[in-house]
Amino acid sequence: MKVVKPDTLSLLYAAHPRPSGHPRTDGDYSLVLGAMAGFSLADQEPDRLLREDVLWRQVQQSLPEGETLDFGLPKPRAEYLVYGACCSRNPVRGKEILVQVDGLQKRLHVFGPRFWRAHGPTAPRSFTRVPVDWRHAYGGPNFPDNPQGLGHGKLKQGVHPLPLVETPGHLVAFPRQKTPPAGLTSVPASWPARRRHLGTVNTAWLERDWPGPPTDQNPEYACTAPLDQRFPGFLRGGEPFLIKGMHPGKEVLQGRLPEIRARIFLLRRPEQGGKFIEVPSRLETVWLFPEAETGVVLFRAVAGTRDEECADIAAAMVVLERLDQEPLPAEEYKGQCLTALIPGGKNRTELDVPAPVPEPPFATSLPKTATLGAAGVGLAGIGLAAASANAGESSLQSLVAALDQEISAHLDSIGVSRDQVETFLAEKAAESSALEVETSPESSVESSGASSVESPNESPNESAGTLLQGLQETARAVEAEAVALLSRHGLDPEAAQRMLSDAATAAQGSEEECLAGLHALMSREDLPPEVRQGVGSALSGFQEVQAALGVLAAKLGASSGKRPETPPVDEKTGPDDFGRLTTEQALERHGSGQGLAGCDLSGCDFAGRDLSGADLRRAALDGAAWPGVILTGADLSGAMARKADLTGADLSRARLNGAVFEQARLTGANLRECLAHRARFQGADLSGADLGQADLHGADCTRANLRKAGMDGLQGRELRLNGADLREADCGKAVLSGSRADQGTNGTGAVFRDADLKDARWSGAILARADFSRADLDGADLCKADLSEADLFQASARRARLIKAKLHRARLVGVNLFQASLRFADCTGARMEDLNLFGADLYRCVLDRPTLLALRSRSDVNLDRTPLRPGILEQTA
Repeated sequence: MKVVKPDTLSLLYAAHPRPSGHPRTDGDYSLVLGAMAGFSLADQEPDRLLREDVLWRQVQQSLPEGETLDFGLPKPRAEYLVYGACCSRNPVRGKEILVQVDGLQKRLHVFGPRFWRAHGPTAPRSFTRVPVDWRHAYGGPNFPDNPQGLGHGKLKQGVHPLPLVETPGHLVAFPRQKTPPAGLTSVPASWPARRRHLGTVNTAWLERDWPGPPTDQNPEYACTAPLDQRFPGFLRGGEPFLIKGMHPGKEVLQGRLPEIRARIFLLRRPEQGGKFIEVPSRLETVWLFPEAETGVVLFRAVAGTRDEECADIAAAMVVLERLDQEPLPAEEYKGQCLTALIPGGKNRTELDVPAPVPEPPFATSLPKTATLGAAGVGLAGIGLAAASANAGESSLQSLVAALDQEISAHLDSIGVSRDQVETFLAEKAAESSALEVETSPESSVESSGASSVESPNESPNESAGTLLQGLQETARAVEAEAVALLSRHGLDPEAAQRMLSDAATAAQGSEEECLAGLHALMSREDLPPEVRQGVGSALSGFQEVQAALGVLAAKLGASSGKRPETPPVDEKTGPDDFGRLTTEQALERHGSGQGLAGCDLSGCDFAGRDLSGADLRRAALDGAAWPGVILTGADLSGAMARKADLTGADLSRARLNGAVFEQARLTGANLRECLAHRARFQGADLSGADLGQADLHGADCTRANLRKAGMDGLQGRELRLNGADLREADCGKAVLSGSRADQGTNGTGAVFRDADLKDARWSGAILARADFSRADLDGADLCKADLSEADLFQASARRARLIKAKLHRARLVGVNLFQASLRFADCTGARMEDLNLFGADLYRCVLDRPTLLALRSRSDVNLDRTPLRPGILEQTA
């Protein structure tokens, strides 16, 4: 189910089985949807809402550890909850707090710590902050209505404390007096106040309705607030609120709830009629977090669905409308929803909704992003370009321009001008050779001596040191500026990082990977013109800084008489500078030690030639026909080899970081022990290739042909295998943790013996007859995967997700399925012996009768906390 919504809403949803006897005309499950909107308690414009990421950051900061914000159950009436403390600017012994939402007012008395003595209670100690929670209300370990509290009985040390939070009119007057607990937060489900509404939980419920609710459950069970915080009906929006004594700097917080309505629509799948229906929603819950100056409102809606995965629903759409505006017709939203679902269309609604409000003053600072790169200035532009290109939420060009201005300011502040950098660049152009720029500026000059004199009053080392120090300080400053810029333009760095494309992923790796990723981004046909221009600017800035650092390293190296260990190459020199080299020219350069980095070799004929150890970094090999070429130990980092023919080539121990082999032919090639971090093999033919012991961390093999490939011991963390052909591939002892595959991935007959697939996401993959014996599948997602006749002998699948997986006639001997989920899985004919099913979820798991009887009778199967009763398992004849 796709979700279409604005950035100022968070949509929560869950499907619950309907109890027996409930009308099921629209499905066996109730789809409960909750649309949450955050707002500032201090803002005078209540309709300005928080961005979703800010909302959740504030909630996470303010909600006590272990507390659940919402249980996803529809409530029969509205309620409000408050999480915070009694606050005072100056120390006080006691204070009254007040909370009022619409006409529902609540007062509480809060005291400092006090204890019972023989003559009576001690005077309260002074305080400036006391949490208003159940731990400070009346209660105790032997008091069911609040086992977390104080005052009911003595503590182990013999001390008898009094509660710190009490209700006016119910103050504790003597040690054994019992009083109702006073609080503002959620009442735990296990306490009598809520448990009495749960309904009858017995064997009949377990066999007939589990995991759904009991048939006699009272709707009040869904309400979690204390009784005096529940409204007679539902809220409309715009109701006034008032909070006193719960903010450290403001005695009073008051305002109105957002004057908005949330409208929720569902688009049924075509086979279900394709109807676009509106599901009525009601403003059901209000959360207030006074110290964070944040409030949250939740609109709830309930619809029917066929199963717990909502397979009959194509999309859910949530929109916001102002209460003072007439509701728009549903047909208008239907058009927007369909547009958002079109590939390339906007995935969020662009409606006339309240503008996002900046973070409240108590918000936590934005998390530090991953290092943008050792080259600092250039990579900062790359990071911003990638973030804007993928997030689509701000102009990349303006971001890069703003960053460029701030870089200039930093250069000025440290006494380094752009003229100095340009002088270096001019000298560089006049030189006949240049030095390679290392990934790290520091590593470029650690072993160097002096530079040319920039001024008669400056020594060589002083001039070079000044510029180098300036560039390094600028690099460090730019990272902080990048984070600030993202924030000012409405981009959360952490969220933007998750949305980065391959270009942004490459920006966190080596310079070769960065350039390869950006060039690939520029080649995308769907890239908007303004984004293309911004990426081009980022590329130029990146190369400019690299060139400046390269010249600096060259001059330092020349003064000290030292030469770099690798052949020199001009970072700005590429195929257009050298022109397309002939085979003879290329061999001459290679033989003379000049290297082939950055050269256009697409027209060269190296078929069967030995180019072991060749420097081919960033070389253009697109369409090259080099079958049988020997490139053992060669460096092809950042090389472009799209549609190249490298059939039978020897690339063992080669460096392929960030290289692009899209649709290349590598049939039968030897890539053993190669280093190919974030290399791109989309659509490449690697059938029969040897990738044993290769390191493909973060590489992309989407739609690649890896049939019968040797991948023993491969290091493939976060490897992308979506749509890849892995039939009969040997992945024994491979490390594929965090890798990705999908329903287009075919691993029929593949070998994953002793492989590491922890947390792999292979939902829907075809893995029939695959060998997973002794493999580590802990936390793996194999939902809907086809594991028919697969061998999982002694595999570890702790907490693995095998929901709706096909395990027909699979060998499940000795498998550790601790807390694994096999909901709706097809285990007919499976051999299930010596299993650990402790706490496993077998809800509606399909087992044939012999297998079910064997499970119940075998002593070598751990079924603790795993129900095996009629109605829990689907049984076949």
